[in-house]
Amino acid sequence: MSKSELALIEKAEIFIEQSNFAEAKSILLRILKEINNQSIDAMNNLAVVFMLEENFTLALEYIRKVLSIDTENETAINNLNYLKLQLEELKFQSEQKVEIENNLSIIIPVYNKVQLTINCLRSLNNLNTGVKFEVIIVDNASTDGTQNEIEKLKNELNYELKYVLNETNLGFAKANNIGAKYAVYETLLLLNNDTLIKEDFVTKPLSYLKNEKVGVVGIKLLYPDDLVQHSGVVFNHLKRPEHIFKFYISEHPFVNRVYEMQAVTGACMFIRKKDFELIGGFDESYVNGWEDMDLCFKLASTGLKILYTGEVSIYHLESQSDGRLNYAKENEKLFLSKWINQIKCDEAYYYNKVEEYNSQFSFDKKVHLPNSINFAIKIGVPNREEKGWGDIYYANSLAKSLKNWGIMLLFII
Repeated sequence: MSKSELALIEKAEIFIEQSNFAEAKSILLRILKEINNQSIDAMNNLAVVFMLEENFTLALEYIRKVLSIDTENETAINNLNYLKLQLEELKFQSEQKVEIENNLSIIIPVYNKVQLTINCLRSLNNLNTGVKFEVIIVDNASTDGTQNEIEKLKNELNYELKYVLNETNLGFAKANNIGAKYAVYETLLLLNNDTLIKEDFVTKPLSYLKNEKVGVVGIKLLYPDDLVQHSGVVFNHLKRPEHIFKFYISEHPFVNRVYEMQAVTGACMFIRKKDFELIGGFDESYVNGWEDMDLCFKLASTGLKILYTGEVSIYHLESQSDGRLNYAKENEKLFLSKWINQIKCDEAYYYNKVEEYNSQFSFDKKVHLPNSINFAIKIGVPNREEKGWGDIYYANSLAKSLKNWGIMLLFII
């Protein structure tokens, strides 16, 4: 090796130690171009620089050049072994990332209503998906034998089931917060026990949560007669929340789209565990109501988006918990005290869009009907007392018949 080459090699190695890779590469490439195009030391150092920059393709190229000149070069062999370890680590990290993205911790808070819980768990047993999931039941001190029935059911299930028993009824918010602490996976699904699975409803929401700008994903929820129960939450002119498109037919095109919304229901809510923890989970000041909207507003205040997708759906019986609405006024007051200035009155926006679409599926807006008649009750849409999985309703078939006649119908709720 010439003195000039040796001096430049030493200078390049100093730059490498200082992490000044640009200067090091400039010197080493100059050696190969102007002084010695087969400089083994220059090539070995270039391989090191490219490995440090994680440009493993170029690193491998220079290692191969050295070994083509000197098949037993110890430095090149060591660099090659190190490179193999790096590539294996990257492959492992990539596989782990895919594994994390395809895992899900489902948290279901319960209080009595054991048969609803059993039905829900059994339906999850039939979930046909590539997503690996666990289910965490958080029992708020049920008195109807829930614990015994779940223990009997465990052998039937093809997924891991965890059971957490609270000594007292701690409410919806705290039960979910407790469940999140037991979750081993990176994504949570907060799910009510009065739900039944009809398809793979988890893969699509998880794909949206891969976008770091999305904080929550909600999906379409249906009554047992296939009419819409939830397709996102909007706020009316009084700044009160409404389920948009409630009682619409499930195949209505506006129900099946993807929207960025202000809130979605906590009955079925997908969220990254790290985001749930970052905002402190559900606000436990709420008592069985409004905490889901509060959570959405908290996430939105951090810059994350609240997404609804109608591409997948499940059945939801709705409001089956005892005392579900006992604290509705107090919850509303608390929510408005925190968020009234952030609320957008957007209900009319969505119904205007339906009218503009002018589709054969469209329903007229509420404000255009001459009388405030509750069509939903008159045509047989279930009220809270009547909603049961085995009941048969005529609303959906009647709506479809009216659609075929070209009649514009709105379900007033």
